[in-house]
Amino acid sequence: MTQKLAKLISGLDVLRKNKKNPFYKSNYADINQLLAQVKPQAEKLGLTILQPIVKDQVVTVIMDNESGETFPSFETTEAMTGLTIIGSQPQDRGSEITYYRRYSLQSLLALEAEDDDANSTVRKKTQQAQTNRQSQNYHNFKNTNNEIGF
Repeated sequence: MTQKLAKLISGLDVLRKNKKNPFYKSNYADINQLLAQVKPQAEKLGLTILQPIVKDQVVTVIMDNESGETFPSFETTEAMTGLTIIGSQPQDRGSEITYYRRYSLQSLLALEAEDDDANSTVRKKTQQAQTNRQSQNYHNFKNTNNEIGF
């Protein structure tokens, strides 16, 4: 199975972000686009992608159709673990399930995405942290000067 997985991973292209998220003003590759790229390649290699919900967790498994072996390997369905769904409303749960399916499959197959959103998030956090440090330095300097008598 490891050889099939290696062929699958090496045969996949960088994901193109084809959808817009108006709330975060960002782009993302949706689950349908991801599956459209992965499923045909997996089928050629005799692999099936499964994403069951087990005990309120989204589990992503790749199964070898010939041997029945799975990756990751689980002895039983009860032993499967994944990303826990916490939403209580059906719409929230549905969105969360789709999000987890997309990111768990992308992670499991080490798929690259063009201009990953994490880059912009890190930049924003870094800029905010720098602004906070500058503000803190100013207040520390101001307090030090007051203690000295300026």
